[in-house]
Amino acid sequence: MRRTQENINNRTKQNMPHTEGSKSIATLMDEKAVNDSAKVIDMINEKMSNSERSTDQDSHRVAWKCDVYSHVMK
Repeated sequence: MRRTQENINNRTKQNMPHTEGSKSIATLMDEKAVNDSAKVIDMINEKMSNSERSTDQDSHRVAWKCDVYSHVMK
């Protein structure tokens, strides 16, 4: 009974209730990172498909400030 009352008191002090269900914070953060990575990949693919690709570009070049990756990761 004492523990129950302590838990009730502690819950009333919380400003932001937990709303993500039974998943742990580590799992939620991992899922967010995966979702963010997928969005970046989609953005890169979209820019690559929309941009004009020159046939004389070397595929082994080092990235530079105007490449697609740099534009997406701003």
